[in-house]
Amino acid sequence: MRIRTIKPEFWTSEDVASMDWETRLVFLGLWSYVDDNGVGRDNEKLIVADLFPLEDDPREALARVSRGLQILESGGQIARYEIGGRRFMFIRQWDRHQRIDRPGKIRYPRPDLQEVPDPPDDEVHSRESRDELAPGTGEQGNRGTTTRSSDDEPVRAGEQGVLLVAVPAQRSGATEPKKRLTLDDHFEAWWKLYPRKQAKGAARDSWDRARKLISIEELLAAVQRLVDDPNLPRNRAKLPLPATWLNQKRWDDDPYPADQEAPGHRGADGELDEDTIVAVLGRDTWMPPTPPEDLQPGSAAFRQWNRDIWAEHHRDRRRQAESALARRTA
Repeated sequence: MRIRTIKPEFWTSEDVASMDWETRLVFLGLWSYVDDNGVGRDNEKLIVADLFPLEDDPREALARVSRGLQILESGGQIARYEIGGRRFMFIRQWDRHQRIDRPGKIRYPRPDLQEVPDPPDDEVHSRESRDELAPGTGEQGNRGTTTRSSDDEPVRAGEQGVLLVAVPAQRSGATEPKKRLTLDDHFEAWWKLYPRKQAKGAARDSWDRARKLISIEELLAAVQRLVDDPNLPRNRAKLPLPATWLNQKRWDDDPYPADQEAPGHRGADGELDEDTIVAVLGRDTWMPPTPPEDLQPGSAAFRQWNRDIWAEHHRDRRRQAESALARRTA
């Protein structure tokens, strides 16, 4: 545990005021729990042992700390991530919360680029027993240097907790090594597929936790199934946020049901509306053909041609949807 200061602005912060009092206490306690880099091990038992060693009911304390960490993560006050199979927690905007005059040597890695130190001796020799410590047991150990992979290549922590393995210098005549896909690469592939783009930072944290439950390949396949669902809501705001989809394990959801009320969705002119057409035929991926060469882009004639060809396309889709609905009710 470390001595920290609390700025007066803490008590007037709207973010802090939105928390319940227990979560505020956990948040303040984490400031003494983390190292001078703003990082600590993401182990709820160790946090309870350091912050609340005298509680009569350790299980209740563990449940309250677990809830507080979830609230702080959802609110963006902390980031939880994994590097090299070890789980860490970082207090966001740490340098604004605390000014460390004489910071100690980096003990744990932040989620941004920096070396990953060796685990302290007690973590190496008694990691399993440490997870079962009773409240009141402290944390000791020496700070180390650089972790190495099984191939004896220096391992560094990349942005957002990515593992980047340094490639040894090429010997003459050696073949060019294949680029290793990082966790960032895999997450970006998933993010590009997910149809609602909001709260990317929270989604990344949730994605890191989700991949402990299912493989990256399964996550990508699940979101691809979602995108390909013909009944996917046209209004993307009806979809869960990316982080919510991951936190609720929505990759196991059944496909969206067909809109049972679609046949009754018609405009004032009696024609099927666009949402009904999409529900029946799926999303429109049609692209107009190349315009005639004698039409100058941007000219009045070009704009009229573009309006006419799109209008004809929409009439065709409406006729197709009407025919499909007629076959369903026949």
